[in-house]
Amino acid sequence: MGDAGVVRAYPRCKLDAYVVHTGSYVYLQPLSKGDFMEMGIADGLYVNTEGEKSVYVRWLWRADGVTHPLKDCHAKEVFLSNCWDMFSITAIEGCEIC
Repeated sequence: MGDAGVVRAYPRCKLDAYVVHTGSYVYLQPLSKGDFMEMGIADGLYVNTEGEKSVYVRWLWRADGVTHPLKDCHAKEVFLSNCWDMFSITAIEGCEIC
């Protein structure tokens, strides 16, 4: 039957001048022009049957976008969400490996 319909997963993927790894903190293009970049963690890197590279992202939310009981939350603090999305690897603007 071959590889028809099989999605391949990879531990890392080269993108321009950097390499994105599973577990990297990634910065994605903002939804609207002039907004801050979106932030997340690369939970998986995939190539679909058409050869398109994708990243499965778990979102990091900024303090101003989260309702929480913390009184002394710093403006630069981020929170790990329970939300994931799949994006084209070309949506990544930068990354940091931890």
